[in-house]
Amino acid sequence: MSIDRQDIDAQLQAAFHFTDADLQANRNGHLTPEQQQHLKDNMFPYWKIVGITVVVVLIGAVLAIPGIAFSEDIFISIETLPAAFVIIVVLAIAVLLGFFWLRRKVYAEIRAGRVVALEGRLKIVEAEMEGSIGRFQVRKHTFNDLSQAQFDVMCRLNEAHNRPKIIVYHVPNHYKLLSVEVGAKATDTR
Repeated sequence: MSIDRQDIDAQLQAAFHFTDADLQANRNGHLTPEQQQHLKDNMFPYWKIVGITVVVVLIGAVLAIPGIAFSEDIFISIETLPAAFVIIVVLAIAVLLGFFWLRRKVYAEIRAGRVVALEGRLKIVEAEMEGSIGRFQVRKHTFNDLSQAQFDVMCRLNEAHNRPKIIVYHVPNHYKLLSVEVGAKATDTR
């Protein structure tokens, strides 16, 4: 079974939401302004959730410590309460600072607008848990967070060409897939 090149390109673009202009810019090692904005917009909810989680844990710890300290069933005494509180606060602040540092690093990479190409054979990795979507690998790099449509198009491509050579474009040090194309040899029908 063979799929023609235009059909493959159209399916990949539709599933992974990139345009011809995005692909051309990625081939030249750059993000388009639309891709930069899309990455920024899609990163924010993740960081917001992490920040809210850390703040809730901190507030919960602050509110729970007095209750724990005055409970007779627990091993924390009034003498150890300040130390426990300080440890919880320091750990929460360290985690929060770590996430903010990582966020700044990812945003700096997005602002720099550089794109890396990863070329290799497509390998489909089936879902390990029921109800989850599989993922795919190129070389040793795994691309997760696929929608069902994205996973389906990669499976069809793999079935049609038996581990075709593909090129995946992503932001350096952050394997968020920007665009993907099939290597020339994979679509040759000669």
